[in-house]
Amino acid sequence: MRRGSRRRRRQGAEAPGEAPTAAGGANDTAAGWTTLMAGIAITAFLFYYNQTGLTFERYYLINIALLLWVPFLLLLVLLRRPVADFGMATGDLKRGALTALVLFVLFLPVIFVVSGKPEFQTYYIAQMRKSGALGWGSSAGGGGALSVGGFVFHQAVLGFYMFAWEWYFRGFLLFGLKRLMPAVWASLLQASFFALLHYNKPLVEVVSSFFGALLLAAVALRFRSFLPCFFVHFAISASFDAAVLYHYLGGAGR
Repeated sequence: MRRGSRRRRRQGAEAPGEAPTAAGGANDTAAGWTTLMAGIAITAFLFYYNQTGLTFERYYLINIALLLWVPFLLLLVLLRRPVADFGMATGDLKRGALTALVLFVLFLPVIFVVSGKPEFQTYYIAQMRKSGALGWGSSAGGGGALSVGGFVFHQAVLGFYMFAWEWYFRGFLLFGLKRLMPAVWASLLQASFFALLHYNKPLVEVVSSFFGALLLAAVALRFRSFLPCFFVHFAISASFDAAVLYHYLGGAGR
């Protein structure tokens, strides 16, 4: 009886990286390699494609499709693994949301100062013109006229994009890669991919995005979810756009 019990325990023991989490699902090693290859392919394609002079709508449509839906399909159809295993879960949401709020408040002074820099004004004003948030006409101060409806549309699209963005980097990639390698290497690799897709942005943002990705990876791993990363990233993004407009429209009137 004791011998049979030991045999059952041995059979039930899961070797790291080898046991599937659901009947018929891929094991951790297969999931990790699939994540790595998909991450390389998606990131490389978007690195090239995003530099081809896209319209606002086309850019976000293609990026959201590849960053959100392709990983979903890979997990659910090919690997047959639950998305919760890859960070699409609430995790410790209460503490995660509180951490996101603290990080956002700490970044507010940086947002206000950096958003007034010429290179950021040039880049982000151009993006808001593309979406229709800011018109090409002149306001009383000499700047483009702000469209409130256009700005709301701009932020709604970016909100959906940030959800896809964080799911891809701090969910799918991070939690998938750490099934293949130590968490520190998974964090560094997703941060490298993250910085690469900031290529067309101001240099300061490209460099800082690498370190920001490491910070967000630590948050995702600590709270077992990418959602706190989405909260803080979208809050910073929306606030940055508002600060850019503040400097631009206020400066036009001086």
